Amino acid sequence: MQIHSKLGKASISDLSIMQRSLLFAELASIAYLNKDKATKYAKQIGFTTTEFYDRDGAQAYRFQNSKDMVIACRGTEPT
Repeated sequence: MQIHSKLGKASISDLSIMQRSLLFAELASIAYLNKDKATKYAKQIGFTTTEFYDRDGAQAYRFQNSKDMVIACRGTEPT
């Protein structure tokens, strides 16, 4: 997987709409990876904390740094 988004010292609010769109699309894709890979790619973007949540079949990642926090949820499976 190739990551194009880089936050550096910027905050998400400093990014253009196109840059934010790309960032959120990449994080949505990363949400389907295992914790090790998700953490690796999130660090490349600029997030220092990656936390995985699995509650009653709902799964999501929390990506965070000193300026921003993003929750990226996995899709649900029909039952």
